Amino acid sequence: MTTLEICDYKITEKLSETAATVIYRATGKDDGESVILTLPKSAQPSSSELDKLRREYEINALFNHNKIIQALALHEFEHKLVLVKEDCRPPSLSDR
Repeated sequence: MTTLEICDYKITEKLSETAATVIYRATGKDDGESVILTLPKSAQPSSSELDKLRREYEINALFNHNKIIQALALHEFEHKLVLVKEDCRPPSLSDR
């Protein structure tokens, strides 16, 4: 089985899929940090789909609070935008 890679991240699981977007959990290839990736589902997303991700990133950047999931980056990848957010999943019982 091949591992899907987007930008500098290895996909570990698909979390959600809607008519417009796909959301993945991934790990950074360099640091192994778990992140959430949101990207358009379409191979050729419309400008409004790209604008929506861009606005989400810009609005999120206005807030810096420990109770708000932070947007870490916005990357271009194969004619798409990839929104990278911190992964705030609770630690597993084996990590305690």
